[in-house]
Amino acid sequence: MKRINILRNLMLGLMVAACASCSDFFEPENDATLRGKDYMGESSELYSGFLGIVTKVQAIGDKAIYLTDTRGELLEPTDNTPGELYSLYNYDDDLSGNSYADPAKYYDVIISCNDFMQKAKSYKDAHETSIDMEHYKGLISSALRIKTWVYLTLGKIYGQAAWIDDPMQSFIDFSNFEIKNLDGILDACQNLLSTGFDGVNGTYNMDWRAWLDPTGTDSEVTSVYEYWNMMVPQHFVLQAEISLWKGDYQNTVNVLLKEMNRVFALNRGSLSATKYMRAGSYGGSYGNWFTSANPESWITESVITYNYQYNQKNSLLKHFDTTGEYMLRASLAGVNRFRDPVYNPSIKADDEVTSEKRFTTFKEVVKDKEYAVQKYLGMGHKTGHTVAHDDVQIYIYHTSDLYFMLVEALNNLGKYEIADVLMNKGFAAAYGLTAKVTANSLWKNAGFTNDWGKDLTEEGSYRTYQDLGIRGVFEKQLGGREMWRAGNGKTDLEIKKHNDLEILKEALLEFPCEGKTYPIMLRIARRWNDYSMISRFVSKKYADPAKAAEVAGKIEAGAYFVPWDLSKTASSH
Repeated sequence: MKRINILRNLMLGLMVAACASCSDFFEPENDATLRGKDYMGESSELYSGFLGIVTKVQAIGDKAIYLTDTRGELLEPTDNTPGELYSLYNYDDDLSGNSYADPAKYYDVIISCNDFMQKAKSYKDAHETSIDMEHYKGLISSALRIKTWVYLTLGKIYGQAAWIDDPMQSFIDFSNFEIKNLDGILDACQNLLSTGFDGVNGTYNMDWRAWLDPTGTDSEVTSVYEYWNMMVPQHFVLQAEISLWKGDYQNTVNVLLKEMNRVFALNRGSLSATKYMRAGSYGGSYGNWFTSANPESWITESVITYNYQYNQKNSLLKHFDTTGEYMLRASLAGVNRFRDPVYNPSIKADDEVTSEKRFTTFKEVVKDKEYAVQKYLGMGHKTGHTVAHDDVQIYIYHTSDLYFMLVEALNNLGKYEIADVLMNKGFAAAYGLTAKVTANSLWKNAGFTNDWGKDLTEEGSYRTYQDLGIRGVFEKQLGGREMWRAGNGKTDLEIKKHNDLEILKEALLEFPCEGKTYPIMLRIARRWNDYSMISRFVSKKYADPAKAAEVAGKIEAGAYFVPWDLSKTASSH
Protein backbone atom coordinates (compact mmCIF):
# COMPACT_ATOMS: atom_id res chain seq x y z
CA MET A 1 0.00 0.00 0.00
CA LYS A 2 2.93 2.34 0.69
CA ARG A 3 4.12 1.91 -2.90
CA ILE A 4 0.65 2.68 -4.18
CA ASN A 5 0.40 5.85 -2.14
CA ILE A 6 3.83 7.01 -3.26
CA LEU A 7 2.98 6.47 -6.91
CA ARG A 8 -0.45 7.98 -6.49
CA ASN A 9 1.06 11.14 -5.03
CA LEU A 10 3.70 11.20 -7.73
CA MET A 11 1.10 10.99 -10.45
CA LEU A 12 -1.05 13.66 -8.88
CA GLY A 13 2.02 15.86 -8.64
CA LEU A 14 2.87 15.24 -12.28
CA MET A 15 -0.67 16.06 -13.32
CA VAL A 16 -0.57 19.33 -11.42
CA ALA A 17 2.91 20.17 -12.69
CA ALA A 18 2.04 19.35 -16.29
CA CYS A 19 -0.94 21.64 -16.02
CA ALA A 20 0.78 24.51 -14.23
CA SER A 21 -0.15 26.88 -17.03
CA CYS A 22 -2.42 26.64 -20.04
CA SER A 23 0.30 27.73 -22.43
CA ASP A 24 2.75 25.11 -21.21
CA PHE A 25 0.10 22.47 -20.93
CA PHE A 26 -0.96 22.64 -24.54
CA GLU A 27 2.34 23.31 -26.23
CA PRO A 28 3.71 20.38 -28.28
CA GLU A 29 7.23 21.06 -27.09
CA ASN A 30 6.24 20.80 -23.43
CA ASP A 31 8.94 18.70 -21.73
CA ALA A 32 6.85 17.83 -18.69
CA THR A 33 6.09 14.48 -20.25
CA LEU A 34 9.09 13.59 -22.42
CA ARG A 35 12.62 13.89 -21.06
CA GLY A 36 14.88 12.11 -23.49
CA LYS A 37 17.19 9.47 -22.02
CA ASP A 38 15.93 10.00 -18.49
CA TYR A 39 12.31 9.43 -19.45
CA MET A 40 12.10 5.91 -17.99
CA GLY A 41 14.57 6.36 -15.20
CA GLU A 42 12.48 4.57 -12.58
CA SER A 43 9.48 2.28 -12.37
CA SER A 44 7.02 5.00 -11.50
CA GLU A 45 7.73 6.73 -14.78
CA LEU A 46 6.45 3.74 -16.69
CA TYR A 47 3.05 4.88 -15.43
CA SER A 48 3.53 8.61 -15.14
CA GLY A 49 4.95 8.73 -18.66
CA PHE A 50 1.58 7.69 -20.00
CA LEU A 51 0.14 10.91 -18.63
CA GLY A 52 2.17 12.70 -21.27
CA ILE A 53 0.03 11.11 -23.94
CA VAL A 54 -3.15 12.04 -22.10
CA THR A 55 -2.21 15.73 -21.86
CA LYS A 56 -1.71 15.83 -25.60
CA VAL A 57 -5.05 14.10 -26.19
CA GLN A 58 -6.71 16.82 -24.10
CA ALA A 59 -5.14 19.42 -26.40
CA ILE A 60 -6.92 17.97 -29.46
CA GLY A 61 -10.25 17.10 -27.83
CA ASP A 62 -12.19 19.98 -29.40
CA LYS A 63 -10.33 20.20 -32.70
CA ALA A 64 -12.43 17.73 -34.71
CA ILE A 65 -15.61 19.61 -33.78
CA TYR A 66 -14.40 22.82 -35.43
CA LEU A 67 -12.89 20.99 -38.41
CA THR A 68 -15.99 18.95 -39.26
CA ASP A 69 -19.10 20.70 -37.97
CA THR A 70 -18.00 24.05 -39.42
CA ARG A 71 -17.85 22.37 -42.84
CA GLY A 72 -20.88 20.25 -42.03
CA GLU A 73 -24.58 20.92 -41.94
CA LEU A 74 -24.87 22.74 -38.62
CA LEU A 75 -22.36 25.45 -37.70
CA GLU A 76 -22.07 28.88 -39.27
CA PRO A 77 -20.15 32.10 -38.53
CA THR A 78 -21.20 34.95 -36.28
CA ASP A 79 -20.07 38.57 -36.37
CA ASN A 80 -17.11 37.47 -34.24
CA THR A 81 -15.86 34.64 -36.42
CA PRO A 82 -12.14 34.88 -37.29
CA GLY A 83 -10.94 34.48 -40.87
CA GLU A 84 -9.53 31.00 -40.24
CA LEU A 85 -12.94 29.61 -39.34
CA TYR A 86 -14.52 31.47 -42.27
CA SER A 87 -12.06 29.71 -44.55
CA LEU A 88 -13.21 26.33 -43.29
CA TYR A 89 -16.86 27.33 -43.57
CA ASN A 90 -16.32 28.59 -47.14
CA TYR A 91 -14.52 25.42 -48.26
CA ASP A 92 -11.46 27.49 -49.26
CA ASP A 93 -8.94 25.52 -51.29
CA ASP A 94 -5.88 27.05 -49.64
CA LEU A 95 -5.71 26.69 -45.84
CA SER A 96 -1.98 27.32 -45.53
CA GLY A 97 -1.13 28.67 -42.09
CA ASN A 98 -4.65 28.06 -40.78
CA SER A 99 -4.23 27.09 -37.11
CA TYR A 100 -7.56 25.29 -37.00
CA ALA A 101 -6.74 23.18 -40.05
CA ASP A 102 -3.14 22.44 -39.04
CA PRO A 103 -2.95 18.73 -38.03
CA ALA A 104 0.34 19.10 -36.11
CA LYS A 105 -1.17 18.52 -32.67
CA TYR A 106 -2.65 15.21 -33.86
CA TYR A 107 0.86 14.11 -34.80
CA ASP A 108 2.12 15.25 -31.40
CA VAL A 109 -0.13 12.58 -29.87
CA ILE A 110 1.03 9.93 -32.35
CA ILE A 111 4.70 10.61 -31.72
CA SER A 112 4.12 10.69 -27.97
CA CYS A 113 2.60 7.21 -28.26
CA ASN A 114 5.58 5.98 -30.29
CA ASP A 115 8.05 7.53 -27.86
CA PHE A 116 6.28 6.12 -24.83
CA MET A 117 6.13 2.59 -26.24
CA GLN A 118 9.80 2.56 -27.24
CA LYS A 119 11.03 3.86 -23.91
CA ALA A 120 8.67 1.59 -21.99
CA LYS A 121 10.12 -1.38 -23.89
CA SER A 122 13.65 -0.27 -23.09
CA TYR A 123 12.79 -0.04 -19.44
CA LYS A 124 11.03 -3.43 -19.50
CA ASP A 125 14.03 -5.09 -21.19
CA ALA A 126 16.31 -3.70 -18.48
CA HIS A 127 14.03 -4.79 -15.62
CA GLU A 128 12.55 -8.09 -16.82
CA THR A 129 12.53 -9.63 -13.35
CA SER A 130 10.84 -6.76 -11.56
CA ILE A 131 8.38 -5.23 -14.02
CA ASP A 132 4.69 -6.11 -13.77
CA MET A 133 3.96 -7.49 -17.25
CA GLU A 134 0.21 -7.09 -16.96
CA HIS A 135 0.66 -3.38 -16.31
CA TYR A 136 3.16 -3.19 -19.14
CA LYS A 137 0.76 -4.87 -21.58
CA GLY A 138 -2.09 -2.62 -20.45
CA LEU A 139 -0.06 0.55 -20.98
CA ILE A 140 1.35 -0.50 -24.36
CA SER A 141 -2.09 -1.59 -25.56
CA SER A 142 -3.60 1.71 -24.39
CA ALA A 143 -0.98 3.67 -26.34
CA LEU A 144 -1.69 1.54 -29.42
CA ARG A 145 -5.41 2.26 -29.21
CA ILE A 146 -4.92 6.00 -28.74
CA LYS A 147 -2.61 6.03 -31.76
CA THR A 148 -5.22 4.08 -33.75
CA TRP A 149 -7.98 6.51 -32.77
CA VAL A 150 -5.90 9.53 -33.76
CA TYR A 151 -5.09 8.04 -37.15
CA LEU A 152 -8.75 7.21 -37.73
CA THR A 153 -9.57 10.82 -36.89
CA LEU A 154 -6.94 12.10 -39.32
CA GLY A 155 -8.28 9.83 -42.05
CA LYS A 156 -11.87 10.96 -41.58
CA ILE A 157 -10.97 14.66 -41.55
CA TYR A 158 -8.08 14.98 -44.02
CA GLY A 159 -8.39 11.80 -46.11
CA GLN A 160 -4.66 11.26 -45.68
CA ALA A 161 -1.97 11.01 -43.05
CA ALA A 162 1.77 10.62 -42.72
CA TRP A 163 2.31 7.22 -41.15
CA ILE A 164 4.90 7.47 -38.38
CA ASP A 165 6.09 4.57 -36.25
CA ASP A 166 9.35 6.06 -35.00
CA PRO A 167 9.84 7.90 -31.69
CA MET A 168 11.08 11.46 -32.14
CA GLN A 169 11.89 14.39 -29.97
CA SER A 170 12.90 16.95 -32.53
CA PHE A 171 11.79 18.74 -35.66
CA ILE A 172 9.56 16.63 -37.88
CA ASP A 173 9.41 16.91 -41.66
CA PHE A 174 6.30 15.07 -42.80
CA SER A 175 7.63 14.78 -46.36
CA ASN A 176 10.01 12.07 -45.11
CA PHE A 177 7.17 9.66 -44.35
CA GLU A 178 4.73 7.61 -46.39
CA ILE A 179 1.49 9.49 -46.98
CA LYS A 180 -1.43 7.07 -46.76
CA ASN A 181 -4.93 7.76 -48.09
CA LEU A 182 -8.02 6.87 -46.08
CA ASP A 183 -8.09 3.26 -47.27
CA GLY A 184 -4.40 2.90 -46.47
CA ILE A 185 -4.97 4.39 -43.01
CA LEU A 186 -7.77 1.91 -42.33
CA ASP A 187 -5.54 -1.01 -43.32
CA ALA A 188 -2.66 0.29 -41.21
CA CYS A 189 -4.93 0.83 -38.19
CA GLN A 190 -6.27 -2.68 -38.55
CA ASN A 191 -2.73 -4.02 -38.60
CA LEU A 192 -1.70 -1.84 -35.67
CA LEU A 193 -4.47 -3.21 -33.46
CA SER A 194 -3.77 -6.83 -34.37
CA THR A 195 0.05 -6.84 -34.63
CA GLY A 196 0.75 -4.24 -31.97
CA PHE A 197 4.16 -3.51 -30.51
CA ASP A 198 6.67 -5.76 -28.77
CA GLY A 199 4.30 -8.73 -28.91
CA VAL A 200 1.45 -6.73 -27.34
CA ASN A 201 -1.66 -6.08 -29.43
CA GLY A 202 -4.54 -3.66 -28.82
CA THR A 203 -6.70 -5.96 -26.67
CA TYR A 204 -5.17 -5.44 -23.21
CA ASN A 205 -6.62 -3.02 -20.67
CA MET A 206 -4.94 -1.02 -17.94
CA ASP A 207 -7.15 -0.70 -14.87
CA TRP A 208 -5.79 2.42 -13.24
CA ARG A 209 -8.18 2.36 -10.34
CA ALA A 210 -7.40 -1.24 -9.50
CA TRP A 211 -3.69 -0.51 -9.54
CA LEU A 212 -3.81 2.70 -7.52
CA ASP A 213 -6.49 1.67 -5.07
CA PRO A 214 -6.95 -2.12 -5.03
CA THR A 215 -9.10 -1.98 -1.88
CA GLY A 216 -11.52 0.45 -3.47
CA THR A 217 -11.59 2.61 -0.35
CA ASP A 218 -9.53 5.64 -1.37
CA SER A 219 -12.00 8.42 -2.11
CA GLU A 220 -9.31 10.61 -3.66
CA VAL A 221 -8.40 7.94 -6.15
CA THR A 222 -12.05 7.25 -6.79
CA SER A 223 -12.77 10.87 -7.61
CA VAL A 224 -9.73 11.33 -9.84
CA TYR A 225 -8.72 8.04 -11.33
CA GLU A 226 -11.86 6.03 -11.92
CA TYR A 227 -12.31 8.01 -15.13
CA TRP A 228 -8.88 7.19 -16.42
CA ASN A 229 -10.21 3.81 -17.48
CA MET A 230 -12.62 5.68 -19.78
CA MET A 231 -10.07 7.87 -21.53
CA VAL A 232 -8.78 5.18 -23.91
CA PRO A 233 -11.16 3.76 -26.54
CA GLN A 234 -11.62 0.05 -26.11
CA HIS A 235 -10.45 -2.40 -28.72
CA PHE A 236 -13.96 -3.50 -29.69
CA VAL A 237 -15.25 -0.05 -30.67
CA LEU A 238 -12.14 0.81 -32.71
CA GLN A 239 -12.33 -2.55 -34.46
CA ALA A 240 -16.04 -2.06 -35.13
CA GLU A 241 -15.53 1.36 -36.71
CA ILE A 242 -12.60 0.19 -38.83
CA SER A 243 -14.66 -2.76 -40.07
CA LEU A 244 -17.61 -0.49 -40.86
CA TRP A 245 -15.45 1.86 -42.93
CA LYS A 246 -13.90 -1.11 -44.73
CA GLY A 247 -17.33 -2.58 -45.56
CA ASP A 248 -16.91 -5.66 -43.34
CA TYR A 249 -20.41 -5.35 -41.91
CA GLN A 250 -20.57 -8.82 -40.41
CA ASN A 251 -17.47 -8.23 -38.34
CA THR A 252 -18.86 -4.88 -37.20
CA VAL A 253 -21.98 -6.64 -35.90
CA ASN A 254 -20.01 -9.52 -34.38
CA VAL A 255 -17.60 -7.26 -32.51
CA LEU A 256 -20.28 -4.90 -31.20
CA LEU A 257 -22.71 -7.61 -30.12
CA LYS A 258 -20.02 -9.65 -28.38
CA GLU A 259 -19.23 -6.73 -26.07
CA MET A 260 -22.75 -5.32 -25.72
CA ASN A 261 -24.20 -8.77 -24.94
CA ARG A 262 -21.50 -9.32 -22.33
CA VAL A 263 -22.09 -5.98 -20.62
CA PHE A 264 -25.89 -6.27 -20.76
CA ALA A 265 -25.70 -9.67 -19.04
CA LEU A 266 -23.89 -8.11 -16.09
CA ASN A 267 -26.90 -5.96 -15.19
CA ARG A 268 -29.92 -8.27 -15.41
CA GLY A 269 -32.82 -7.28 -13.19
CA SER A 270 -31.04 -4.22 -11.87
CA LEU A 271 -32.96 -1.04 -11.10
CA SER A 272 -30.05 0.99 -12.40
CA ALA A 273 -29.28 1.95 -15.98
CA THR A 274 -27.47 -0.61 -18.09
CA LYS A 275 -24.18 0.43 -19.65
CA TYR A 276 -24.31 0.78 -23.47
CA MET A 277 -28.11 0.28 -23.57
CA ARG A 278 -30.61 2.91 -24.72
CA ALA A 279 -33.17 2.28 -22.03
CA GLY A 280 -34.86 3.70 -18.94
CA SER A 281 -34.08 7.38 -18.41
CA TYR A 282 -31.61 7.58 -21.31
CA GLY A 283 -33.73 10.01 -23.29
CA GLY A 284 -34.62 12.14 -20.28
CA SER A 285 -30.97 12.45 -19.33
CA TYR A 286 -29.84 13.68 -22.72
CA GLY A 287 -27.78 16.81 -22.31
CA ASN A 288 -26.84 16.14 -18.70
CA TRP A 289 -24.05 13.93 -20.02
CA PHE A 290 -22.33 16.93 -21.54
CA THR A 291 -22.51 19.26 -18.56
CA SER A 292 -22.48 17.11 -15.43
CA ALA A 293 -19.47 17.29 -13.15
CA ASN A 294 -18.28 13.84 -14.23
CA PRO A 295 -18.79 11.66 -17.29
CA GLU A 296 -21.89 9.49 -17.16
CA SER A 297 -20.32 6.06 -16.80
CA TRP A 298 -23.37 4.15 -18.03
CA ILE A 299 -23.38 5.84 -21.43
CA THR A 300 -19.63 6.31 -21.80
CA GLU A 301 -17.36 4.16 -23.90
CA SER A 302 -14.47 6.63 -23.92
CA VAL A 303 -14.23 10.29 -22.98
CA ILE A 304 -11.68 13.10 -22.73
CA THR A 305 -11.96 14.69 -19.31
CA TYR A 306 -10.79 18.12 -18.15
CA ASN A 307 -10.39 19.89 -14.82
CA TYR A 308 -9.94 23.65 -14.94
CA GLN A 309 -8.45 23.62 -11.43
CA TYR A 310 -5.40 22.02 -13.04
CA ASN A 311 -5.62 24.28 -16.12
CA GLN A 312 -7.10 21.46 -18.15
CA LYS A 313 -9.51 23.26 -20.43
CA ASN A 314 -10.89 23.17 -23.95
CA SER A 315 -12.31 26.06 -25.96
CA LEU A 316 -15.87 24.88 -26.66
CA LEU A 317 -17.61 27.54 -24.62
CA LYS A 318 -15.22 30.18 -25.90
CA HIS A 319 -16.51 29.38 -29.38
CA PHE A 320 -20.18 28.60 -28.64
CA ASP A 321 -21.33 30.55 -25.59
CA THR A 322 -22.77 34.04 -26.07
CA THR A 323 -20.82 35.20 -22.98
CA GLY A 324 -17.59 34.03 -24.59
CA GLU A 325 -16.20 35.07 -27.94
CA TYR A 326 -19.21 33.42 -29.62
CA MET A 327 -17.48 32.56 -32.87
CA LEU A 328 -19.88 29.88 -34.07
CA ARG A 329 -23.65 29.39 -33.93
CA ALA A 330 -26.17 26.88 -35.19
CA SER A 331 -27.53 27.38 -38.70
CA LEU A 332 -31.27 27.83 -39.07
CA ALA A 333 -31.35 24.96 -41.55
CA GLY A 334 -29.74 22.66 -38.99
CA VAL A 335 -31.96 23.82 -36.14
CA ASN A 336 -35.16 23.54 -38.15
CA ARG A 337 -34.53 19.87 -38.93
CA PHE A 338 -35.24 19.05 -35.30
CA ARG A 339 -38.68 20.70 -35.46
CA ASP A 340 -39.70 19.51 -38.93
CA PRO A 341 -42.18 16.59 -38.57
CA VAL A 342 -41.39 15.47 -42.12
CA TYR A 343 -37.67 15.22 -41.36
CA ASN A 344 -38.10 14.26 -37.69
CA PRO A 345 -41.44 12.43 -37.23
CA SER A 346 -43.43 13.48 -34.18
CA ILE A 347 -45.35 11.14 -31.88
CA LYS A 348 -48.56 12.52 -33.38
CA ALA A 349 -48.82 12.31 -37.15
CA ASP A 350 -50.69 15.62 -37.38
CA ASP A 351 -48.22 17.64 -35.25
CA GLU A 352 -47.08 20.74 -37.10
CA VAL A 353 -43.87 20.99 -35.06
CA THR A 354 -41.82 18.18 -33.55
CA SER A 355 -40.89 18.70 -29.92
CA GLU A 356 -37.91 16.69 -28.81
CA LYS A 357 -35.30 16.56 -26.07
CA ARG A 358 -32.29 16.89 -28.36
CA PHE A 359 -33.50 20.32 -29.48
CA THR A 360 -32.25 21.62 -26.12
CA THR A 361 -28.84 21.53 -27.77
CA PHE A 362 -29.72 25.05 -28.90
CA LYS A 363 -30.45 28.31 -27.13
CA GLU A 364 -32.65 30.87 -28.89
CA VAL A 365 -30.79 34.19 -29.14
CA VAL A 366 -33.15 35.99 -31.53
CA LYS A 367 -36.61 34.44 -31.84
CA ASP A 368 -36.82 32.17 -34.88
CA LYS A 369 -33.65 33.75 -36.33
CA GLU A 370 -30.57 32.96 -34.30
CA TYR A 371 -29.59 30.01 -32.10
CA ALA A 372 -26.46 29.46 -30.04
CA VAL A 373 -25.08 26.03 -29.21
CA GLN A 374 -25.59 25.21 -25.54
CA LYS A 375 -24.87 21.50 -25.68
CA TYR A 376 -21.94 22.00 -23.37
CA LEU A 377 -23.52 24.63 -21.17
CA GLY A 378 -26.91 25.11 -19.53
CA MET A 379 -28.44 21.67 -19.98
CA GLY A 380 -27.05 20.03 -16.87
CA HIS A 381 -26.55 20.92 -13.25
CA LYS A 382 -22.88 21.74 -13.05
CA THR A 383 -22.17 24.91 -11.11
CA GLY A 384 -19.54 27.38 -12.26
CA HIS A 385 -19.73 26.03 -15.77
CA THR A 386 -18.57 29.19 -17.50
CA VAL A 387 -16.18 30.17 -20.23
CA ALA A 388 -13.49 30.75 -17.62
CA HIS A 389 -14.10 27.29 -16.15
CA ASP A 390 -14.47 25.33 -19.34
CA ASP A 391 -13.67 21.80 -18.27
CA VAL A 392 -16.60 20.06 -19.93
CA GLN A 393 -15.79 16.54 -21.01
CA ILE A 394 -15.76 15.55 -24.68
CA TYR A 395 -17.04 12.09 -25.54
CA ILE A 396 -14.97 10.06 -27.99
CA TYR A 397 -17.52 7.23 -28.19
CA HIS A 398 -20.76 6.77 -26.27
CA THR A 399 -23.78 4.47 -26.43
CA SER A 400 -25.28 6.24 -29.43
CA ASP A 401 -22.14 5.54 -31.48
CA LEU A 402 -22.52 1.82 -30.82
CA TYR A 403 -26.20 1.78 -31.83
CA PHE A 404 -25.66 3.78 -35.00
CA MET A 405 -22.77 1.61 -36.14
CA LEU A 406 -24.81 -1.50 -35.39
CA VAL A 407 -27.88 -0.29 -37.30
CA GLU A 408 -25.78 0.82 -40.28
CA ALA A 409 -24.03 -2.54 -40.48
CA LEU A 410 -27.26 -4.53 -40.08
CA ASN A 411 -28.92 -2.55 -42.85
CA ASN A 412 -26.06 -3.25 -45.23
CA LEU A 413 -26.21 -6.95 -44.34
CA GLY A 414 -29.83 -6.93 -45.46
CA LYS A 415 -31.20 -7.41 -41.92
CA TYR A 416 -33.75 -4.68 -42.45
CA GLU A 417 -36.28 -5.68 -39.80
CA ILE A 418 -33.69 -5.62 -37.01
CA ALA A 419 -32.29 -2.32 -38.26
CA ASP A 420 -35.81 -0.86 -38.27
CA VAL A 421 -36.58 -2.02 -34.73
CA LEU A 422 -33.28 -0.75 -33.29
CA MET A 423 -33.67 2.57 -35.07
CA ASN A 424 -37.16 3.08 -33.68
CA LYS A 425 -38.57 1.41 -30.57
CA GLY A 426 -36.54 -1.60 -29.52
CA PHE A 427 -37.32 -5.31 -29.28
CA ALA A 428 -39.90 -5.46 -26.45
CA ALA A 429 -41.98 -2.58 -27.79
CA ALA A 430 -41.94 -4.13 -31.26
CA TYR A 431 -42.71 -7.73 -30.35
CA GLY A 432 -44.27 -7.59 -26.86
CA LEU A 433 -43.02 -7.45 -23.28
CA THR A 434 -43.17 -11.23 -22.92
CA ALA A 435 -41.37 -11.95 -26.17
CA LYS A 436 -37.96 -13.53 -25.91
CA VAL A 437 -35.24 -12.51 -28.30
CA THR A 438 -33.89 -16.03 -28.59
CA ALA A 439 -37.31 -17.29 -29.67
CA ASN A 440 -37.06 -15.07 -32.73
CA SER A 441 -34.80 -16.84 -35.20
CA LEU A 442 -34.02 -13.66 -37.11
CA TRP A 443 -32.61 -11.99 -34.01
CA LYS A 444 -31.05 -15.11 -32.54
CA ASN A 445 -29.20 -15.93 -35.75
CA ALA A 446 -27.95 -12.35 -35.95
CA GLY A 447 -26.29 -12.79 -32.54
CA PHE A 448 -28.72 -11.04 -30.17
CA THR A 449 -29.48 -12.41 -26.70
CA ASN A 450 -32.50 -12.13 -24.39
CA ASP A 451 -30.76 -9.25 -22.66
CA TRP A 452 -31.99 -7.00 -25.47
CA GLY A 453 -35.62 -7.65 -24.47
CA LYS A 454 -37.58 -7.57 -21.23
CA ASP A 455 -38.36 -11.26 -20.76
CA LEU A 456 -35.33 -13.08 -19.40
CA THR A 457 -37.20 -16.24 -18.35
CA GLU A 458 -34.34 -18.47 -19.42
CA GLU A 459 -32.32 -16.66 -16.78
CA GLY A 460 -35.25 -16.55 -14.35
CA SER A 461 -35.96 -12.81 -14.33
CA TYR A 462 -37.25 -9.77 -16.17
CA ARG A 463 -35.11 -6.83 -17.15
CA THR A 464 -36.19 -3.66 -15.39
CA TYR A 465 -35.20 -1.38 -18.26
CA GLN A 466 -35.04 -2.97 -21.69
CA ASP A 467 -33.67 -1.67 -24.96
CA LEU A 468 -35.87 1.07 -26.43
CA GLY A 469 -33.99 1.73 -29.66
CA ILE A 470 -32.50 5.00 -30.94
CA ARG A 471 -35.75 6.96 -31.22
CA GLY A 472 -37.72 4.92 -28.70
CA VAL A 473 -35.93 6.51 -25.75
CA PHE A 474 -37.82 9.65 -26.73
CA GLU A 475 -41.07 7.65 -26.95
CA LYS A 476 -43.27 10.45 -25.58
CA GLN A 477 -42.01 12.85 -28.21
CA LEU A 478 -40.98 11.03 -31.36
CA GLY A 479 -42.65 8.81 -33.89
CA GLY A 480 -40.98 6.17 -36.02
CA ARG A 481 -38.49 6.89 -38.79
CA GLU A 482 -39.35 5.24 -42.11
CA MET A 483 -36.95 2.34 -42.47
CA TRP A 484 -37.76 0.09 -45.41
CA ARG A 485 -37.95 -3.69 -45.09
CA ALA A 486 -37.81 -6.46 -47.66
CA GLY A 487 -40.94 -7.23 -49.62
CA ASN A 488 -41.92 -3.66 -50.36
CA GLY A 489 -41.32 -3.93 -54.08
CA LYS A 490 -37.88 -2.33 -53.89
CA THR A 491 -34.54 -3.92 -54.73
CA ASP A 492 -31.96 -4.60 -52.05
CA LEU A 493 -29.83 -1.72 -53.30
CA GLU A 494 -32.79 0.66 -53.17
CA ILE A 495 -33.68 -0.44 -49.64
CA LYS A 496 -30.13 -0.18 -48.36
CA LYS A 497 -29.55 3.28 -49.83
CA HIS A 498 -32.90 4.57 -48.56
CA ASN A 499 -32.22 3.25 -45.08
CA ASP A 500 -28.65 4.60 -45.09
CA LEU A 501 -30.10 8.03 -45.83
CA GLU A 502 -32.56 7.66 -42.94
CA ILE A 503 -29.70 6.63 -40.65
CA LEU A 504 -27.78 9.69 -41.79
CA LYS A 505 -30.75 12.00 -41.17
CA GLU A 506 -31.11 10.61 -37.66
CA ALA A 507 -27.38 11.03 -37.00
CA LEU A 508 -27.68 14.75 -37.74
CA LEU A 509 -30.16 14.94 -34.85
CA GLU A 510 -28.21 12.67 -32.50
CA PHE A 511 -24.66 14.06 -32.74
CA PRO A 512 -24.81 17.86 -33.14
CA CYS A 513 -21.47 19.53 -32.39
CA GLU A 514 -19.67 16.29 -31.52
CA GLY A 515 -17.47 16.16 -34.62
CA LYS A 516 -19.22 13.02 -35.84
CA THR A 517 -21.90 13.95 -38.37
CA TYR A 518 -19.60 14.84 -41.25
CA PRO A 519 -17.63 11.55 -41.06
CA ILE A 520 -20.93 9.62 -41.06
CA MET A 521 -22.07 11.57 -44.12
CA LEU A 522 -18.75 10.83 -45.77
CA ARG A 523 -18.80 7.12 -45.01
CA ILE A 524 -22.32 6.67 -46.40
CA ALA A 525 -21.61 8.86 -49.44
CA ARG A 526 -18.46 6.83 -50.19
CA ARG A 527 -20.44 3.62 -49.98
CA TRP A 528 -22.85 4.79 -52.69
CA ASN A 529 -20.40 7.01 -54.58
CA ASP A 530 -23.00 9.73 -54.22
CA TYR A 531 -21.59 12.83 -52.60
CA SER A 532 -24.86 14.68 -52.98
CA MET A 533 -25.67 12.80 -49.76
CA ILE A 534 -23.36 15.35 -48.15
CA SER A 535 -24.03 18.42 -50.25
CA ARG A 536 -27.81 18.25 -49.95
CA PHE A 537 -27.55 18.83 -46.19
CA VAL A 538 -24.53 21.11 -46.03
CA SER A 539 -25.55 23.54 -48.78
CA LYS A 540 -28.86 24.42 -47.13
CA LYS A 541 -27.16 26.41 -44.38
CA TYR A 542 -25.84 29.02 -46.85
CA ALA A 543 -28.35 31.86 -47.23
CA ASP A 544 -26.75 33.00 -50.51
CA PRO A 545 -27.93 30.63 -53.30
CA ALA A 546 -24.71 31.22 -55.25
CA LYS A 547 -22.60 30.25 -52.23
CA ALA A 548 -24.78 27.21 -51.60
CA ALA A 549 -24.31 26.06 -55.19
CA GLU A 550 -20.56 26.72 -55.03
CA VAL A 551 -20.10 24.64 -51.87
CA ALA A 552 -22.33 21.84 -53.19
CA GLY A 553 -20.30 21.77 -56.39
CA LYS A 554 -17.01 21.57 -54.50
CA ILE A 555 -18.24 18.69 -52.34
CA GLU A 556 -19.56 16.73 -55.29
CA ALA A 557 -16.28 17.34 -57.13
CA GLY A 558 -14.32 15.75 -54.27
CA ALA A 559 -13.62 18.56 -51.78
CA TYR A 560 -15.05 16.72 -48.79
CA PHE A 561 -11.73 16.41 -46.95
CA VAL A 562 -9.97 19.31 -45.26
CA PRO A 563 -7.21 20.26 -47.74
CA TRP A 564 -3.76 20.25 -46.18
CA ASP A 565 -0.40 19.80 -47.94
CA LEU A 566 1.61 17.50 -45.68
CA SER A 567 4.64 17.71 -47.96
CA LYS A 568 5.01 21.35 -46.96
CA THR A 569 4.25 20.80 -43.29
CA ALA A 570 6.60 20.51 -40.39
CA SER A 571 6.03 20.21 -36.67
CA SER A 572 8.08 20.13 -33.52
CA HIS A 573 7.54 17.64 -30.75
